[in-house]
Amino acid sequence: MNNMTRKPASYSTDSRTIGAGDVFFALVGEKHDAHDHLAEVAAKGASKMVVSDASKVPADFLGEVVVVEDTLRAYQEEASAWLRKVDPFVVAVTGSVGKTTLKDMVACILRGAMKTHATHGNFNNQVGVPKTILDMPPGTEALVLEMGMEWPGEIRRLCEIARPDACAITNIGVSHREHFDSDDGIRLAKFEIASFLGPSGALVIDPANDAGLLALAEQGAAQQGYALLTVGGGGDYAVSDVRYSSGGLLSCEICDKRFSEPGEGGECERFALPVAGAYAAVSAAMAAALCSRAGISLAQASAALKGLEVTAHRLQPRKGSGILVIDDTYNASPDSMRSGLEYLRVVPGGRKIAVLADMNELGENSERLHFESGRLAAALGLDAVYTYGGKAAKIAEGADAQDGWFSEKGALVARLLAGREEGDVYYIKGSRSMRMEEVVEALLA
Repeated sequence: MNNMTRKPASYSTDSRTIGAGDVFFALVGEKHDAHDHLAEVAAKGASKMVVSDASKVPADFLGEVVVVEDTLRAYQEEASAWLRKVDPFVVAVTGSVGKTTLKDMVACILRGAMKTHATHGNFNNQVGVPKTILDMPPGTEALVLEMGMEWPGEIRRLCEIARPDACAITNIGVSHREHFDSDDGIRLAKFEIASFLGPSGALVIDPANDAGLLALAEQGAAQQGYALLTVGGGGDYAVSDVRYSSGGLLSCEICDKRFSEPGEGGECERFALPVAGAYAAVSAAMAAALCSRAGISLAQASAALKGLEVTAHRLQPRKGSGILVIDDTYNASPDSMRSGLEYLRVVPGGRKIAVLADMNELGENSERLHFESGRLAAALGLDAVYTYGGKAAKIAEGADAQDGWFSEKGALVARLLAGREEGDVYYIKGSRSMRMEEVVEALLA
């Protein structure tokens, strides 16, 4: 790593926030073309414009103009070049559920030993990942990237830019089903994260209930030479490289057989987790496995995670007005909703009330998946289920709670406030577009 590397400039793709001296890339999207805002960019003092249509550059712009065929490609190549100069240890994570929590855990652990930069918010796509890289300061020793996808090939392209040293796939669910015709298609698209791993690289997976993912990972390890680290709950050490066992809602024990001598049980460490839910222990085990590739021990990982600050609205317990609200409004999929509902069932407190909204991007299976989520809520024996949105009517049907369905958020909030009792525990969940955090704030006000 070259700690003397200097960052050549600040980069921007947003005309609203560009600063004087910045380099501006005029990206062209389905709905917006940044070339239409080049006059504003020039007025704000940009030093350089990277464009695909030079005719739209203001005649009085005195800075440098670079004309390329594809401005997004150019932006990504700029990020890749900066990454090669800084040369950090790169961790990349993807999956249908839990990738943000895992990213937060990995970054938290690595910060205890290395100068670390990580994805902020939801910057995990074709524009967000390059932005994260270009925002990386000189001297960065570890880079943690979250990678999302909507279409086949996206994660492969992101890994072509980032060339990760260690990767993880949290799980294969049904998110983004509208762009894929099968679970196999989703699995293959997520597995693209291993595309550029070589003999010095590592892939971490939890193969439970997904023999297809394990088969792909083993085949890739044999062909590319990377280390395959499996994570599992319970069982024996012959099955998983890293094993986790629950110690309650907010703790778990993680054991790593790779530190053991023949006949010994391996290194074990108790982890206190400031985040709850079924995926917390899995995420902690995966994070420990990933960070071991940077020389971090289980004891170091456990100590670091005590200071974890997770992304807001991710299974976040919030107290107020005599009630507990579990804010899980960041986004929603059937898998994450299942995990949240199961967590709600075991949280100590009074009445257990689920407030569920539409889940988007589920394609032709949307009605069935919403209905099954409602049926699960009913099977868990929750005290009440309320739903909001056109698609969520199927959740209400599955839960046999049609009288708790609302087409207007205001009416939903009014019903919840009118029925609120001391000690109630609410679980709030819905896709990002449903803005269910507004319900959270109303309940806590």
